Formats: sequence, C-alpha cells, structure tokens
Amino acid sequence: LQLKLCLLCFSVFPENTIISKRAMIHWWIGEGLVAATRSQTAEDVGNACFEKLIALEMIEPVYQKCRYRVNQCKLHPWIRRMLIKVAKQARFFEFDSDGNATWDCSATHRACLVEEHQQEIDVASLRNLLTIFNVNEQYLQFDKCWFLDLRKIAVLQLGRWHNLRRHHIEVDSTDFLEGLQLSNQLKYLCLRAISRIIELPASIGGLSNLRILDLHACHNLERLSASITSLQML
Repeated sequence: LQLKLCLLCFSVFPENTIISKRAMIHWWIGEGLVAATRSQTAEDVGNACFEKLIALEMIEPVYQKCRYRVNQCKLHPWIRRMLIKVAKQARFFEFDSDGNATWDCSATHRACLVEEHQQEIDVASLRNLLTIFNVNEQYLQFDKCWFLDLRKIAVLQLGRWHNLRRHHIEVDSTDFLEGLQLSNQLKYLCLRAISRIIELPASIGGLSNLRILDLHACHNLERLSASITSLQML
C-alpha cells in the first residue's frame, strides 16, 4: 500500500517531464506516506521507496553527468496513463479529459495549481485539503483569507519540483503566508525558486509541525523571521 500511494503521486506530472527525487520524498514525508523508523530516518525510508519503484520499472531513472546517485526520474507515457486511471478511480486527484491534473478537490483531499487556470474556491473543500501541489502555475495570486481555512493541509508545494532553472515562478506578495497561522498540521512547505519573496512573516513560527521548509533558490529572500527558531520539528 505504501508503494502504491507513493507511486500515485507521480500521476500529476505532465508527460515527459523530469521529476526531482528530493521533491517527491519531501511530499511523501509531508503526507506521512513514509516515516522514520528506529533505524532509519524518513529520508532513508523515502529513498528506499524511490529505489524500489525504479527496480519495479514503475519510474525511470535519469542519470546526470559526473553523478553516481540518481536524483531525478521520469515516467514512461504508458505508465503515466495507467497511473492517471488508477488515481481517478481512487480519487487521489482529479483530472480533465486530457489527463491533466486539476484544481478540483470536491471529491478528493488533494488539488493542483495549473497554468492559466482560475480556481473557483469552495471554502468547504479547503477545510479537508491535505495537499496543494503547484504543477505548472507561474504566477501565484492567493487570498490570505482562504488560507485561513487550510486547517488540515500537510503539504504545500508552491515552488519548483524540477531542476529547470529557466522555469520562473513569481508571487505578488507573501501576505498569504500569514493565513497559514492556523495550519498546524503543515509538515512540508516548498517556496523553492519563487521570485519576489523578500521575507517570511512572523506567523511562520506558528507552524508547530513543520518539518521541511524549502527556500532553495529564493534569490530575493533577505530576512527570516525570528519566530522560525520556535519550529522545533524543522
């Protein structure tokens, strides 16, 4: 069951994209799909799952020059189509008629941000969301008010999930992060490579269960709030 759930996470990615292993393991940790044991860290368990999926030929390793470890992967188109079908049946994510993941979370606990798609926010659905994953939205515009309803959110992947440096993600303001003050189930927050993030609000210190905060390549970031020192699980 663990491997199946980890594998279904790959269903949201567009065809022929290269996916970061680190992003996937952080997602799995955030949702609790992998967890630490007495002898292994959560990252170790996640790495083991990733290697098993490669061994089972469910995902394809992508090798990089001068690197011995596999840090990226991709999906065969046939495997991707199969995963989309299973994910639909399991209500893991919702997809449109072309097999692209959507924001629709009326019958699931997960939603995707997709390019040039205006989300119609159903507040009742927000309260049960477990994961929001930014698939390819480049311009993030959020209302702080509806972030206050993300009471059960565990994974908030707003930044980049691949290593394409030319891919640009921009946010108008970080005010929406203040709305996360009640999201005490949040374990993984990714703001990787998002432009115009200058500082993190003090409310970030209220995310008592936050384990992973990805600020890699946030080149405009100047200040971290002092409240970040209260994040004991980080």
